[in-house]
Amino acid sequence: MSEQLERLRQRIATDEALAVYFSAESCAVCHSLYPRIEQMMGQDYPRIPLLRIKLDEEPELGAQLGVLSVPTLIVYLDHQEARRYVRQIGVEALRQELARPYALLFND
Repeated sequence: MSEQLERLRQRIATDEALAVYFSAESCAVCHSLYPRIEQMMGQDYPRIPLLRIKLDEEPELGAQLGVLSVPTLIVYLDHQEARRYVRQIGVEALRQELARPYALLFND
């Protein structure tokens, strides 16, 4: 197991929630979408840390997690994969889909 995968698994095991955004240098959509997701997560879901993994630099990590295309966003809630968004990621749909589980998990 790679060191990066081990660190990610530790974060999943210790953080109540975690969002992991997979991108690639050659992906124009990845570059334009990430800042919008980052802003939305910071405003609406501040207790979910957002990690960005560039598959150009970590191809083994993506392969071990079954990430076959970019952009991919995996949201872990309560230490388990709860949602996986691949290629077509709508920021507003993401906001709406995370509202209820976020409220349940953090009781805000």
